[in-house]
This record gives sequence, structure tokens and C-alpha cells, in this order.
Amino acid sequence: MKKKLLVAALSSAIICVGAHVSASSNFFADVPADDWSYSAVNELIATGKIAGYTEKIPDGRIMSRLEMAMIVDEAQKNLSAFNETERATIERLGKEYFYDVKKVQLLNKINTADEKSLEDKKLDEEFTPEEKSKIKALADKLDVGGYVRLRNDHYLTDSGRTTRANMVHVQVNTTYKVNDDWQAHLDMGYRNSLSGFDETRNLAFSDSGENETGFKMDTYLTGKLFRDALTVKLGK
Repeated sequence: MKKKLLVAALSSAIICVGAHVSASSNFFADVPADDWSYSAVNELIATGKIAGYTEKIPDGRIMSRLEMAMIVDEAQKNLSAFNETERATIERLGKEYFYDVKKVQLLNKINTADEKSLEDKKLDEEFTPEEKSKIKALADKLDVGGYVRLRNDHYLTDSGRTTRANMVHVQVNTTYKVNDDWQAHLDMGYRNSLSGFDETRNLAFSDSGENETGFKMDTYLTGKLFRDALTVKLGK
């Protein structure tokens, strides 16, 4: 983000150089090495409450007003985290770099808007209007739901022996709206014993075999006839 701000600021300065030479130059002007703001921002950085700044400014490191303004802007965003003395320092820095901070905030807004515009443009480029219309039409007609069930231990005695059957059941039900009267359904499920012994496997288990391990798939139609007077179900 900070690199983007610098690029944006440089571009702004180049574009406006003819009309606003002094304003652009001040924004990039060096802060004098003996200026009080170096020690002030270092005290704030030492608190660990300024996002993106973990190391103090080294002695002899000359910073521009832009860089200082970026640190002050970050401190102002997290003002409530500082104590009274630190907030007073931030207020003093805010007055010193008031217009520079305003420029940083403006550049941030421009960068955010540009990034959002690029994301929106990318999405628009991925699909043509016709494809978007088809996707929306499919989404309006398609409904997908399901559930996961975990069944506690129980014992089956009708088999002539004691059988533990801890079961997990995953179910996915899909409905496609053919028209206002008819819907096509595809229900898929999987059951598996968690006990690890005495389980029966069946690759096409039915509702009656709820203690079997395997997959199940049902396809059927539901609809209405005679102006909604009769509801029918075909295929299951």
C-alpha cells in the first residue's frame, strides 16, 4: 500500500508540476534531521500501536514530509489505543503535517477506488452479458441443500448378535425448477460406520438399510396437475 501511495503521489506531482510546483515540492521535501518530529514518531512507533511500523527511524535517516504524514495518518486511525500523553503528541504532529496527512488520505481513497474498479472490471471481463444472463437464470432455477448427521452408539439385536453401529450420514439434495409446475430432483447420500467393525457394505443402499455403509442416489420428479388440484411424485 505504501509503495502504491508513493507511485500515486509521484504521478500527481508530475501531472500538477506546472500549476502547483511549491505544493508538490513541499509534500516531498525532506524533514530537517534535527526536527522534533523524528523523536515524536519514534516514541509512537515504540508503543507498537502503529500498523506497519515495527522499527524506529534510525539516527541520521532523513524522511520526507510524505513519509512522516503516512506515520501520523496511521497513528490517527488508531487514536483510541494511545494514552493521553501519546494522543497529545499525535495531535501536535497532526497540526504540523495537517495538509500532508490530507493528501495521504486522498491518495488512499484514490487507490481504494482504483483497486475496486479493477476488480469490478475483471469480473465484467470474465463473462459476457449473455453468459451472465444464463448463469443468473440457472441460479434462479437451481436449489441445493443438505445436511450431515452423526448417530450415537446403538445396538442391533435382531441380527442375533450385538452390533455397534455409530453412523455418519452426509446428504446433498438438488432441485431444478423445470417450469412453474414441475421440478426435477437429485438426492445423493453417503453413510459410513464409525465403529470399524460389524458393518455391512452396500454400494446402492436403500432406506431400509440404514445401518449399511455405502452411497445412495435418487432421481425423481414432482409436480402438479389439473391446476394444482393434484400433486404427483414420479420415480421414487
